[in-house]
Amino acid sequence: MKNFIIIIIIAINIFSLVLNWKMLKGFDTPKKIKYLIIGELLTMFVTFLIYQIGSAGMDKRIVSASRGFVVSTFTGANSIIILSTFLKMLNRVQLGEVEEDEFKSKMTFYIIAAIIIIAFECFYVKNIELGIQRMEK
Repeated sequence: MKNFIIIIIIAINIFSLVLNWKMLKGFDTPKKIKYLIIGELLTMFVTFLIYQIGSAGMDKRIVSASRGFVVSTFTGANSIIILSTFLKMLNRVQLGEVEEDEFKSKMTFYIIAAIIIIAFECFYVKNIELGIQRMEK
C-alpha cells in the first residue's frame, strides 16, 4: 500500500510539472525552466509553511513522520490549483492577450483566492494530524 501511495504522489507531481509546462507555452525553454523551478520552489516553501502552521502543537513524532507525505502531496496539489493559474496569467501577459489593468485585477483576485485556499489547507493539515494521532491511540 505504501508503494502505491508513493506512486500516486509522484504521478500528481509529474502531472503538475507537465501542466505548468504547458501553461507557459508562450515562453522559450530556458524561461519555462526558470519559471517552473522558481514556481515549484515557492509552492514547496508555502506548502511547508502551511504544514508547520497546521501541525503546530502536535506530537513532534507524528509531525516528523507525516511531513514528507503531506508536504509532497500538497505541493503537487497546490502546484496544480494555484501555481498553474498564476503561470497561465503570466503566459497571457507574455502573449499580449491581457492588458495591464486586467492583469492587475485578475492577479489580485487570484492572490485572494490563493490565501483562502491556504487558510483551508492549514485546517485540513491539522485534521490530518489529529486523525493520525487518534489512529495511534
